[in-house]
Formats: sequence, structure tokens, C-alpha cells
Amino acid sequence: MRNEEMQPYSVVNYSLSLNSYLWTRTDAASIILFYAVEREAKKIKVSDYDMWRQIARYYARHRECLPDNILDEIDNIEGVESVYQSGKFDEDLALDLFSLHLKDNADFADLCREWYRFYIAWSGEAKFGLIYDSDKFGYLHTLKPLFPQNNCVPCSLPLQMLLEAQDTREAKDIALLAMYSAIRSIVGRKELATTTKAFIHARMFGAKNVQELSEMCRKDKALKRCAEEWEPTKHRKLFDSTLERLKRRHLLNVYGDKARRCLFVSVSLIEDKDFAAAIVEARHRTAHRRDTRQMIEQYFNAPP
Repeated sequence: MRNEEMQPYSVVNYSLSLNSYLWTRTDAASIILFYAVEREAKKIKVSDYDMWRQIARYYARHRECLPDNILDEIDNIEGVESVYQSGKFDEDLALDLFSLHLKDNADFADLCREWYRFYIAWSGEAKFGLIYDSDKFGYLHTLKPLFPQNNCVPCSLPLQMLLEAQDTREAKDIALLAMYSAIRSIVGRKELATTTKAFIHARMFGAKNVQELSEMCRKDKALKRCAEEWEPTKHRKLFDSTLERLKRRHLLNVYGDKARRCLFVSVSLIEDKDFAAAIVEARHRTAHRRDTRQMIEQYFNAPP
């Protein structure tokens, strides 16, 4: 049996480098979530008409949903008080006023588009479906300087798992989250991947590989202390128990191949018989490639 396929936005996609914050910042889960929402927001195509209609309705009935900088700008639009006729809100007049203001204020228009995309990504039923309030947009701009400029290694976590992590600072729970995201980054879209504990450990701390983790630890002493506490050779029982916790929660399957000194991991093949069958097939492919390579080497190295 495979893990049930998740809805697209029940999974948070982000840059692996953000994993380092899990160990050094209490707001790491929020940073990851806001990064992922903004990343999705940038992909959304919106029409100015739909945007202004939503802003106009919020301006009339739910002003608390609009950020202060947008509210202040609208309040200063010449003639905005006329949109209330006999105590009723004239949406058509408001749309006319807002659209005229939009044409003459490019920076404000860009701000409104950014807010509208973020609002849709955050609260839309087809997106993340989270509860929205006006503070979220301001908080996004507070966190933006922490976002990586390049998404070199893609990574992901279930949305619910990330939301639960906002309320914990237990080292074992942080390690569980970091290890699961690390393994997901290694497996990617494959059913099965081969890896090592050292490589998983590096990914847990936001590094692409073991060498990069060493470089990161030289620059960040706090990260170095955490990385040493979960080093798989020195703290094998602690590391292995976290792997086992993930397996018990049916989040992944793992098998240690002592002969090859590697791990087979999967986040989709949870049933042992499916997992075992995939490992056998992978070994056959490896053996076939090895035999083919040896045959070619023997052919070209044979004496004339």
C-alpha cells in the first residue's frame, strides 16, 4: 500500500537551506511557511479588476483584512468618501475611483497585486486554505530578508506537520521534522532512493552535502553544536531512534544494507512487501549495470 496522494497544497515546498533555521530560530516553521506561500503567490495570475473588487469589498465591510499601508492610501484617494451614498457602499463607483488611482500610482498598484496574490495563496480553498488576517502580509515583509535567493535543492513537508511544529521547541521533535524533510529532499519524485546516514544528517541542517555542512558549521557555532549532537556515528542510537519514529508514524520506510553501507529509503512505499520488491529490483538494476560495465572493460582491455 502506498501513502495516500496528498492534495497539492497540503504539502509545503521550500528551499532546503531553510532547514538550518529549524535549529537556530524559534520562528523557523513560520519562515518556511511564509516562504512557501510567497513562492506560490508569485505564480498566481490575477486581473486588476478582480483585485480591486476584492479590495473594495474589504474596504467597505472588512477593513481589518487590509494592511494598514493599503488602507491609508485608499483613505487619501480624492473623492473616496463619495463611495458611501445614503449609508450604502457604491461598489461600482469605488471600482472606478480605485482603477483611476491605480493607473497613476504604479508602486501602489504593485503593492496591491502582491497583497492580493498572497491573500489568495494563503487563504484560497485551492491553495493553502489558512485563516487570514491583515498582520500576515506585514509579517511576510518582516521575514523576507531571511528568504534564500535561490531554491537550489527543493524540499517539502506536509502542511499539518509544519503547523504543529510552530508550537514545539523540543529537540527530538525538531530532529523528526528535519530528518523527514531531509529524506523527502533525497527521494524527490522517486519511489526509492539510496543514501547514507551522513548525507541525511547534512540535509537535516540545510546543507546540500557533507562538505557544505562542514563549511556552514565553521561559520555558525550554534548550528555546529546542534549538528554534533545528532551526528549519526557518535550518536547512533539517537539518530536511529528518530528514523524509527518516522517509520512507526508510517511517514517512510527504511532498510539498512550493511554490505553496501547504505540505506534504502522511501516516503511512498510504506507497505513492507512493496518496499522489499522495490529494493530487489533496484539491486538487480545495479548488478546488471555492474556486469555490463565489467564486460565493456574486459572487451577494451583485452590483448589484441
